[in-house]
Amino acid sequence: MSVYTWLDQDQAQTLVAPLGLPPVVRLQAITEGIENSTYRLELADGSRWYLSVLERTPVGAMAFLIGLLDRLADAGLPVAAPPTRCTENLPLLDGKPVLLLRGLAGTSPDPMTPPQASALGAAVARAHLSAATLDADRPDATPVAALGHEARTL
Repeated sequence: MSVYTWLDQDQAQTLVAPLGLPPVVRLQAITEGIENSTYRLELADGSRWYLSVLERTPVGAMAFLIGLLDRLADAGLPVAAPPTRCTENLPLLDGKPVLLLRGLAGTSPDPMTPPQASALGAAVARAHLSAATLDADRPDATPVAALGHEARTL
């Protein structure tokens, strides 16, 4: 289980209201992650959003994360870009940054067919090429020296 910060529907509404979004009608905790507390939100207009409380990401790293998502969206990749490119006045919950992302249409195929795997590989390559020219530092990146021996030899 990976929900560390629990929210109720009223708290979620308080976090999304400043963005001018419709009311939250359903909130569901997603327990499959490992680091952040994430919730699926259904809004009154039927749109689906994801709200993540970034448990260990410092507020200063948000500019990098939002910049990366914007760069990938600008490259035409299907990413869940935030509703605003502004990194100032990001919502905080107990001092932790909160990221709100629009849900993407579609499902994850299981098992994946060879053509789907090929399309995924092409999208990952485009993502790496798009991000390679991003002029930003990631202040919360783990230095290679701090990784275990196994991770350094991969």
